[in-house]
Amino acid sequence: MAVDTSAVGATTGAFRVALERSVLAHLAKSVGDTSPEYRAADAPAPPTFTITDVYEKETDTARMTFVVMETAWRDASDGSPVVTERFNLIARIRK
Repeated sequence: MAVDTSAVGATTGAFRVALERSVLAHLAKSVGDTSPEYRAADAPAPPTFTITDVYEKETDTARMTFVVMETAWRDASDGSPVVTERFNLIARIRK
């Protein structure tokens, strides 16, 4: 069965997500950003999710479908990139 790759490149839109203050403060410290916004009680981080790849691999015992998603985290004040996260979702179906 061929994997459906029609979602590759599709963007799900932008969302505002409130993260725990200590997590954002730690991230800001690790990249050398001293902005007080990252230490605020409701510090937001807007992600954009994109499916960057969909592919299959087959072994003797299973077929695996891989969905690679990318999240671009941007600064809420000016939209500049902060970090890019890649996540691999794997569905493994035994033969």
